[in-house]
Amino acid sequence: MIISLDDLTSEARFSIVQFSTAALLTSKLSTADETLMMLDDMLFSGGLTNQADAIRVCQESFQSADANSDWRNLIVLITDGAPTYPEDRAEVVALAAAADAKSAGSFIIPVLISPVLNIFTNDRLEFMESIKSGDMDVLNVESFEGLDSLAESLLGQISCEV
Repeated sequence: MIISLDDLTSEARFSIVQFSTAALLTSKLSTADETLMMLDDMLFSGGLTNQADAIRVCQESFQSADANSDWRNLIVLITDGAPTYPEDRAEVVALAAAADAKSAGSFIIPVLISPVLNIFTNDRLEFMESIKSGDMDVLNVESFEGLDSLAESLLGQISCEV
C-alpha cells in the first residue's frame, strides 16, 4: 500500500503509529523507502485496542517539522477490532479523536483485519463506518498479508480526496 500511495505524488510522506493499549509513533514522516524499512522491523505487541490514542498520535505526526502545510493528511487506521481501551469509554473517545482529526482536515480510512466474518465482524464494521471520513469505504481483509490487495481500492478512494 505504501508504494502505491507513494506513486500518487513524489512528495508523499508516511508515518507509522503502532498501537495496542497505548500508541507509539514508530516512524516520523518519512519517504516510502524509509517507512518500508521500519515496517520490516515491527513486531506485534499485543494488548487492548486504543484507537483514540492511535488517531491522536497520528494526527500529531502531521504537525512535525517535516510536514508540508500543503499536504493532505490521510490516516489509514489498520486494526483487528473495535476499540477496547480505555475500557469504560473506548468507543466514545475513539469517535471524539476521529472527529478532532477530521475537523483538522485529515481523512480517515479504516481497514479492518478479520479472518472470520461473523456477527462480531458486523459490529466492528459498523463502528468503523462511524469513524471514517465522508463517502470513503471501510476496507476489510482477512489477514495482514491481504493488505497489499487493498492498494487499488485505497487509491480509488483517495485520488479524488487528496
